[in-house]
Amino acid sequence: RMSVPYSVRLRGNHKAVRKAMKVNPFKEWIVNYLENRSLKQANLVIPASKDLARKAAEWGVREERITPPVWNGVDTDMFKPMSVRRFRKFTIAYAGRISPEKRVQYLLKLAETQRDVQLMIAGKKEMPVAFPSNVKYLGEVPFPEMPAFYNKADLVVLPSATEGFPNAVLEAYACGKPVLAAREAFPEELKVFGSVVDIDEFGKEVEALRRSDLQTIGLQARSYVQENYTWEKFSKSVVQCLKALTN
Repeated sequence: RMSVPYSVRLRGNHKAVRKAMKVNPFKEWIVNYLENRSLKQANLVIPASKDLARKAAEWGVREERITPPVWNGVDTDMFKPMSVRRFRKFTIAYAGRISPEKRVQYLLKLAETQRDVQLMIAGKKEMPVAFPSNVKYLGEVPFPEMPAFYNKADLVVLPSATEGFPNAVLEAYACGKPVLAAREAFPEELKVFGSVVDIDEFGKEVEALRRSDLQTIGLQARSYVQENYTWEKFSKSVVQCLKALTN
């Protein structure tokens, strides 16, 4: 029987996520094994970043089956600077799940030590947390409302222990917002508009960024994604990969 050719879009390092979440070791081994087998049997693996392309090779995928990275895009007509009601304090925003690998606890410690900062969090709660009084937890914000969410912030943060090619960075950039990211979370191919530091340096870096011209940095970030990270470019790259697969 002939097998049907298929491709896999590799969007993140799920092994690192399971490790950070302390999944049951036996379950972790089984899922890792099944994931590896699926990747190695795929005719094409389409990684979202250079780091994930290297990971696919490390996990045993034949190099000729790994395509060049296909980066995510962002709708810059939807995600754009806009006038919204804002907090009076300097505002930091985080968008993502509240789970161990996202390391939101570092942001909560930052909020506790810098009381003159307002922190906004949008995302599904997957672990118990206690929010300080200067943290506004919004729950799962509907996607159409996310541009307004970013526009309420002065700075967007990404503290994750692992990421693929995070849409949150592209969306923040498109809204004209600089990003402070942990080194493990920021793709090497993306240009930095803001700062990328070790997670333990977040508090000090927030203080430094507050003295920067964040508005100008944010406008530069928007121009950058408008030129380099559109969904049109993403779709063309994916079509090229699929043509190679069918041929």
